Amino acid sequence: MFSGQYDIVMRELRTILEGAFYHFRYDFELQYYDKTVFEKNNIMENNTKVKDTYGKEVFKKSGYNNWNIIYKDIYRKLSYYVHSGLGRYNAMRVNDAGYNGPLDTEFDLNKITKCLAMLKKVVLIEVELMEILLQKVYGIEKNEASFQCIFEDII
Repeated sequence: MFSGQYDIVMRELRTILEGAFYHFRYDFELQYYDKTVFEKNNIMENNTKVKDTYGKEVFKKSGYNNWNIIYKDIYRKLSYYVHSGLGRYNAMRVNDAGYNGPLDTEFDLNKITKCLAMLKKVVLIEVELMEILLQKVYGIEKNEASFQCIFEDII
């Protein structure tokens, strides 16, 4: 799509996933259980090195057992949409098409299908993280609060 809508969706899914793993750490680790949101925010602001707030370090330090699988199979694929090479490629497509004004949008079934598939993966991971917290931090067993099956049917 010349206007880049699909790429923007994929880039934002990456941001959502990265943010979920970053914040999961501060809910999951025992030392943070009794902290308020305000206290956790202060801890994040004062104790975090910049390199620990993005990329592989976020996943590695999250406390999630299979962080490397999520990092490799989902996050790295979504990272493709952030890099400037893709932006330059899309800009050249616009240039080569001779557009001088507003861009025409086009429906690309393959791209929208990829977006929806990735959205489902990200939502299911988010739900899994939530279920882990409900069980480990709040003592709510999975059979009492299993949301993943709801989202599997919806998305």
